[in-house]
Amino acid sequence: DEHGWEPKGPAQLLTVRAAVDASGKVTAWDFLDRSFPWTEANGIPLVTSRQVGLKAQGQGFPNGIGGGGDTYTFDNQRIVASAIPWVQPDPTPLRTSPLRAPGDLARMFASECFMDELAVAQGVDGVQFRMRYAAPNKRATDALTAVAKLANWQERPAPAPASSGNIAMGRGVAVSARSNSVVAVTAEVEVDKSTGEVTVRKVAVAHDCGLIINPDGLKNQIEGNVIQGTSRALMEEVLYDSSGIKNLDWSSYPILRYEKIPQIEITLIDRPEMPALGGGEPSIGPVPAAIANAIFDATGPRLREAPFTPQRVLQAIRATSTQRA
Repeated sequence: DEHGWEPKGPAQLLTVRAAVDASGKVTAWDFLDRSFPWTEANGIPLVTSRQVGLKAQGQGFPNGIGGGGDTYTFDNQRIVASAIPWVQPDPTPLRTSPLRAPGDLARMFASECFMDELAVAQGVDGVQFRMRYAAPNKRATDALTAVAKLANWQERPAPAPASSGNIAMGRGVAVSARSNSVVAVTAEVEVDKSTGEVTVRKVAVAHDCGLIINPDGLKNQIEGNVIQGTSRALMEEVLYDSSGIKNLDWSSYPILRYEKIPQIEITLIDRPEMPALGGGEPSIGPVPAAIANAIFDATGPRLREAPFTPQRVLQAIRATSTQRA
């Protein structure tokens, strides 16, 4: 019953566009996030009120944090978050509410994968490309520098040279800001090209949340975010049809198991001249984006939908192979 009736994170549809001039400079950035409003943001209506026919109010909406504008500077940029109009005023038959770092995972997935695509198009290393447009944001460039050092990041463009066997290795990077904190993440993955199964081997995190008061507690928060972010990236997906939610147990709604937890390395950037800032949610947002970029680095296809299940990854690999043939 809990699986079926508890609120879900709302679906998001994201569109990203950019303009690049003859020199390769990104001159314009256009980001649109469309989503369902939260129906349970204020705790009302409860499940019982749904059963007696009271309508959801559609109150609350993931705010416009993210989309690249809080990390990068472009000559021209537009970042818009809006409710999907054709479902108003009765947003969705499903109960929706905030889920850890509301809206962030999808926004970072879209914006950071698109930044990676722009870097690939110019044959530039992903970290170095981000440094160009994060240059006015010293905290972002410091985080990128720190995570690159922690992960022993070797400068090269993506994708990696094609592997001859079934197992392909790749690495990816993502950076984001939330709650006035800045986080950069790298992920190292193995992809079985015959099955599409993705194994995240290592995640490195550089975390800047201003003044650090409890380093051990902060690291615990980051580790939990990496684990949950990896789980949501690889397997967590609510399935439903006209009769209701279909995955009603931990078998049909799998989460990351202990044996699949990646190695996690963390460096904390302490800024005693600043107040203590957000440490609970910022580090989860860039995790799926870094994993998606690592899958591209390993295999070549871009993933446009999460989670990155074996079926979706294998389908993308086969589609890319067909296009290249």
